[in-house]
Amino acid sequence: MNSLSFLKYGSRLMRLLPSLMILLSAGLYFSCSDELEPPVSDKDMLAQEGYISIQLECSRQNTRAVENGVDALNENLINSVTICLSPVAGDRTDEDAPVYMETFTGINKNNSAIIRIPMTTELITRLFNENNSGECRVFAAVNVTPGDAKTIADLRKLTVNSTFATRRTQTSFTMDGDGTVSYMPNGHYAVGEVKVQRSAAKITLALDVDDAVEETINGETRTWTPNLEGMRVRLEQGVRTSTLDPKPTTDMDDALYFNTNDDIATQYRFNQDPQAERYDRVQDIPFYTYPNVWTGSVEERHATFMMLSVPWSSDGGRTWRLCYYHVPIIPFDQFELVRNMSYHVNLHVGVLGSFVPDEPLEIQADYFVADWGEESIDVDIQDFRYLVVDQNEYTVNNESSISIPFYTSHKTEVVDAEMTFYRYNFSDQGTEFAVTCTNAMNEESMARVNAPVFTATYNNDNNTLNVSHDLKIYVPYDASGNVVDLTNNVAAVGGGRKKTQTQEEVNAVLNRIRYFRQQPATAGISNNEYSRVQFRITVQHSDVYDGTSGIDKNLYKEVIVIDQFPGMYITAVENNSDLLGKEWSSGAMGNTIINGRYDYTVTTNLGAGNATRQIISNYTNWDYSIGLSTGYQNWNPNLYLITITKLDDDVLNEYKIDDPRSYYINNNLNNDNVDAEHLDAFPTEYWAKATTSTSGYYNITQLKNPTQAQINTILNGRVFSTNASGNPECTWNQGFRLQGFITAPALNESAQRTLRYYYPTREAEENTNTIAPKFRICSSYGGTSPYLTREMARRRAAAYQELGYAAGRWRLPTFGEVKFVMDLAQQYKIPRLFGRDTGVWYYWCAQGAVLVPRRGDTTTVPRIVANPAQNGAPTGGSTAETPFTGNNYRDHARFVYDEWYWGDETLNTNGGTPNQNTPIYQFTWGDKLKTNPQPQNKRRK
Repeated sequence: MNSLSFLKYGSRLMRLLPSLMILLSAGLYFSCSDELEPPVSDKDMLAQEGYISIQLECSRQNTRAVENGVDALNENLINSVTICLSPVAGDRTDEDAPVYMETFTGINKNNSAIIRIPMTTELITRLFNENNSGECRVFAAVNVTPGDAKTIADLRKLTVNSTFATRRTQTSFTMDGDGTVSYMPNGHYAVGEVKVQRSAAKITLALDVDDAVEETINGETRTWTPNLEGMRVRLEQGVRTSTLDPKPTTDMDDALYFNTNDDIATQYRFNQDPQAERYDRVQDIPFYTYPNVWTGSVEERHATFMMLSVPWSSDGGRTWRLCYYHVPIIPFDQFELVRNMSYHVNLHVGVLGSFVPDEPLEIQADYFVADWGEESIDVDIQDFRYLVVDQNEYTVNNESSISIPFYTSHKTEVVDAEMTFYRYNFSDQGTEFAVTCTNAMNEESMARVNAPVFTATYNNDNNTLNVSHDLKIYVPYDASGNVVDLTNNVAAVGGGRKKTQTQEEVNAVLNRIRYFRQQPATAGISNNEYSRVQFRITVQHSDVYDGTSGIDKNLYKEVIVIDQFPGMYITAVENNSDLLGKEWSSGAMGNTIINGRYDYTVTTNLGAGNATRQIISNYTNWDYSIGLSTGYQNWNPNLYLITITKLDDDVLNEYKIDDPRSYYINNNLNNDNVDAEHLDAFPTEYWAKATTSTSGYYNITQLKNPTQAQINTILNGRVFSTNASGNPECTWNQGFRLQGFITAPALNESAQRTLRYYYPTREAEENTNTIAPKFRICSSYGGTSPYLTREMARRRAAAYQELGYAAGRWRLPTFGEVKFVMDLAQQYKIPRLFGRDTGVWYYWCAQGAVLVPRRGDTTTVPRIVANPAQNGAPTGGSTAETPFTGNNYRDHARFVYDEWYWGDETLNTNGGTPNQNTPIYQFTWGDKLKTNPQPQNKRRK
């Protein structure tokens, strides 16, 4: 079992039991206003229509008294912030540029601030359309200048300096943090919270000094009394320079360390706390340092500590001698200072120190560590208790386990765990829905089949959380041991489920689940998982969880979220999924535009038949958009995204992962060799309708040696006859020229234009089994009538646009991509996207017409049909068991989008609501010159 370990100690810790909550919070309104807003904890209160509202918090103190000088010392100051917003996607890393990145300055608020970002349609599409969860990620970098940083990773690595050595009061502290933003489409707003953490650590010393110390030398006893007003302290071997997200090592350069400057060392005094029961002399201004780590060896030179000096007198105060004490900041067996932690050192001074400053007396203390932003100032507490993890969210790619280190003071255990995966074939619409294996279900799986779905354990020997899950398909069972079927498997369900499903119906099925069993692999079919898997693991101090500590059970607890991705996984985005009750009249509400055409909804002669489809079937061009109808047996509004980082062993030799696109631009798409540089003599296609067949449209290239006069006759729509002497072979009564590509806006360009930089799919035989590493397949809104030739299919692909995925970027799939998607449907992982319930169907791919068997047909092999004829009238038809022959096959098409190449760059909506006659996206060309022709399917390291 592979293990991916994250060996980084962290910067978060759990809370001290509060005795009083004091909320110190202020907000900033960022819609061209300086209005001050009150602190907000409820997301509904935080929300404002038309805005992404993000609340930053760096301090939420739980104190028995207001801590002296916290705000005055600028510890909680939020003066500037750089906000980054990114989609929640498994293959996205901190190295990727965020969708949104903006720096806000002049905030000047303590503890809390609200940032409001205008919610544009572009942000909605790019942030929330990817994973259907309605969430995106937010990262905040506070009080740091971003400079040339372009990514979250760049921000985390920014160098941060300090005046810790030379100034007691800092102007501000750098901070950063991650959070989640939730989108509420009904209210048209999004809200999120980020708990930011300071890059530095804070150190405070409190003293309990005996009133007198007796010293006996050679039988003579001498009494020493301290001068409490003359006590001073300085910090030694602090860290002055680090990064925004510190990662200290034991071999850092000497120049990064500091000792408190002599000019200010004499200024660190001790104030008396009249409320303290014991440690009543408290350092007036804390020390600050960036995180440090050391070895603990005797040769160590950079362990951070404090040097305390106390004046003592043995002659009633006439003369004083300074005694020096070496005060560790943490216990002797600890070797690391962590960011955003407040270290309280409670020291009893009951002995004389060393009179030599270079040889101070090392003295042990009592220690208490708290979250800097949520600490108590009760210095009498001596319980050195903390629970820290470097980060709370992790991603694992194609690995079965992960080990996460913790930094903890007490025995810790896993107190709750659950795992969620996703399925896409519960109904014909194929909408993604979540399936959760709770801790109870996992235990029941162990009891029933002696095999848990996952394991989540805490190892107190090395302080690591260990989570493992075999990336296989797990089948749910009910209490009686019956399979709870999660797929629209007609054979298994007996007639299949409804075309649409309500959430109540989905919940009724999910509520039956009691345990899971791993699905065994079968011949030729992998049992590998095909969706992302998410874990939520809660760990807590054992004595807090069981109540024996007497501490609030809500404290000393961390929730870890782990996203685990298999070698191939599916995600989906819905294109107007609100179809329930509109099965017969959904029309073009799917935001699909082809070459600028957005067809209205059919409103007459509607019914359970396929009236909509019948009208579409009579369309004679390649640029019509259509609606959905249950009568057609294929009405899925989802665009599925297939991400492949590793092929299953059973298909490893069947496909090649590569860029399937042509090496050359080809905007005409009517030649027989689209891979070549040269273009055909005919710049566009010419078609004429035959009087002998109401369904036939023949290409002018079918004419045997046509003369210019014959061509002109067809173009002018005049009728002429055929004969056996070399004239056209059919009788024509109508001629017309197919519409070319329209002039329209181009993405990120100021002037309108037509298609300019189109790279079609390579049609060469060697490209047959090539598949892109990450491609999106269009929804059923992209369906066509069967009267579509190969050239028409190429053109339709080039001018196809769905949702915000621009035209000029879609293409015909390769045969390998068609078959890969067909196999997913045959295995009931997604609904059928190609074909029908009975018989065979034909779809265009780059290599020709693909014979598609019905789902469940395991004997008919998908294949490219031969292409025997280039001339003569086409024969056969799509409604028969054989397609049209020649280069004029007339078959269906479904297109793919190279998301591995185009990334998350999408179009903006017009802000309207989808309806049957008005699209919410403007038709836009998105084609561009190639900048990187090779797949770059990025993965987390």
